[in-house]
Amino acid sequence: LEQNGVKKFSRFSQINLSALEDILLAESEQLSFVSLKKSGNRLVVDSVATEKKTEVLTGSAANLICTVNGVLTELKVYRGTAVKKIGESVSFGDILVDGYAVFKEEKVPVNVIATATVTYFEEYKVFAESETEALVFAEERSGKTPIANEIVKKKNAEDCFYSVKLYFNKVITAG
Repeated sequence: LEQNGVKKFSRFSQINLSALEDILLAESEQLSFVSLKKSGNRLVVDSVATEKKTEVLTGSAANLICTVNGVLTELKVYRGTAVKKIGESVSFGDILVDGYAVFKEEKVPVNVIATATVTYFEEYKVFAESETEALVFAEERSGKTPIANEIVKKKNAEDCFYSVKLYFNKVITAG
């Protein structure tokens, strides 16, 4: 804000809030939303941080290929032909969208533009005192934030341990 002339005790009449919102968004890749409002003699800044950089689809891929084993939960095809359906199990290397379109009953090659979401899990066997401790250990080990988890307490002949499944979404794009 200071780089754009907004300082303590600045006059509101000298600040174009709409233009400043646009400047802040353009100058910062970390922000996805900015709103500036006058509230009495204060400037209220409402902002939302960007979660991840948006990928631009260019249409230069031959196929959309699965990169994890899991279940296809979302599929958006802008160019190409879907080979798999939502809800199907998919494996690493499977073609999700093939590089052709049907035009007048004839297959025509096209560059694929598509996005898919595959839900998959990672399983950890953890010796721990409690479910919470086992879950924390598994999440730290994965290094990612799961969308869901499943914890089962198991016993073998000598020990008691937890089987922790962490579920994740993998977004795959082509184009």
